[in-house]
Amino acid sequence: MGFRQRLLVMGLVVAMGLLAYIVASYYSRDLVEFVVIEALIQKSPPGVNPAALREDLRHLLEAAPGRDAKLQKLLSLSQSLEKVQKLSPEQLSRLLEKDAGAAPRDRR
Repeated sequence: MGFRQRLLVMGLVVAMGLLAYIVASYYSRDLVEFVVIEALIQKSPPGVNPAALREDLRHLLEAAPGRDAKLQKLLSLSQSLEKVQKLSPEQLSRLLEKDAGAAPRDRR
């Protein structure tokens, strides 16, 4: 393999790495949001409607002023979720309405 071929292969590897980095940084908030939603559903009390939970989280995130603020809320929720095995209905309400300022609602 000649020098030009090696240089071409190295250039392609670098380009692929750069592309992977750009895609990962662009979709990082979406990935974190997906993981937090799934963890919230998994740790929610029995009988809670997952669709209502997703809607409540969407409203909570819409209240955030920007992409970075939404990511900070998601990371804060993630840290709260990693400390518990199962959420009580009260804990779930506190998590979802702490920053939203909304009145508690029935998620069943």
